[in-house]
Amino acid sequence: MNIDEITVYGWNALYAAASAGYNKVVELLLENGANVNQCNTFGWTPLVAACSEGHIDTVILLINKGADINLANTKGETPMHVACLGGYSSIFEVLLNKEAILNRCDAQGNYPLHNACYNRHPEIVALLLEENVDVNCINNMKNTPLHVACVCGHDEIVQKLMKKHASVKKVNKNA
Repeated sequence: MNIDEITVYGWNALYAAASAGYNKVVELLLENGANVNQCNTFGWTPLVAACSEGHIDTVILLINKGADINLANTKGETPMHVACLGGYSSIFEVLLNKEAILNRCDAQGNYPLHNACYNRHPEIVALLLEENVDVNCINNMKNTPLHVACVCGHDEIVQKLMKKHASVKKVNKNA
């Protein structure tokens, strides 16, 4: 039996356990040779799964067992992208302390700051801005985080971006 075998659903056992936050199962699988960076059919690692579900203890466990914190899925999303999209500040802090890359875009050109603005997470936006990420980064549609925050109607995030000198002169593909 292959411990890393992918099921018909595109998952392997470690991915499923990490996604559910079953730390004892995660430990058992890793002790028995499971690949900590094994991707599912969509390129998601167990770490990305744990980040997307907000399982901080599982995130820490996987990182301590050698999970690559900057490994991107097939869409270019890293654990940091997913943590920012979900608004998980504690996971953000863990990834940051392990030197996760903050200024990396996914396949759509979205940076973690875009993700935090899109899902209206002002605490994550503040944490990213404290790390001096590029407030005027643009995605493939030429949207800046300010564009995203305005479209999503989040005035607190707009204010935070403006305080960091977000440009109001950038034009996206919709002009």
